[in-house]
Amino acid sequence: MNETGILRAPSGPPAMPEICIGQVMHRRLRPRRHSFTYRVFFLRIPLSCLDALPNRWLTRDGFNLMSFVTRDYGPRDGSCLVRWARAQLTQAGLGALDGEVVLQTFPRLLGYVFNPISLWYCYDRAGQLRAAIAEVSNTFGERHNYVMNLDSGAVIAADKRLHVSPFCEVRGHYRFRFVQDAAFSLFRGRHAGPRAELAIADWGVAGSLLRAADVGLAECYRDGRLAT
Repeated sequence: MNETGILRAPSGPPAMPEICIGQVMHRRLRPRRHSFTYRVFFLRIPLSCLDALPNRWLTRDGFNLMSFVTRDYGPRDGSCLVRWARAQLTQAGLGALDGEVVLQTFPRLLGYVFNPISLWYCYDRAGQLRAAIAEVSNTFGERHNYVMNLDSGAVIAADKRLHVSPFCEVRGHYRFRFVQDAAFSLFRGRHAGPRAELAIADWGVAGSLLRAADVGLAECYRDGRLAT
């Protein structure tokens, strides 16, 4: 995994909801090597624009082909997501950040979703990406929130606090790296759009256990693209 640094979008957070088309990669290094890569899509939602999210194919807090359900995130009670994110930042000593909060996540498909990780990108008023919240869930219904100050360096280390795999003990630490790059052009005649990328390395007491990455190219959020 390349750990060269964090790229911050010069134009700041997205102005409207976006759909990102890309891939997820997972590579376990021990005790037995295993890897996979498959295509995915995910949403990147400025929380100030939640009212712009619903369309023909996606419903907010209801059933549709796709849906965004508020109680799937943060406090899990349907209350204000921005208020929850700001409370997390305040507890981590980052309460001065009062810009846009962008949630990157998988929507529900026909009412079902499992989000092993949802990312909350937290900007300052100047549009600079300054912090991230990694909301990590496991298949037992347990969750932990890793709040990271992105001014701390190119790669952010966080001690493991949650059991996520039978092959990985709750020891060691993660290394997170985030990329939000607005200077990237999509191929095949599509419009220019930013790239969203997350890379994670899981380090146990005996060295690297697992590496994972999630990368996507942002496109206009519209009915026709969601349907394809």
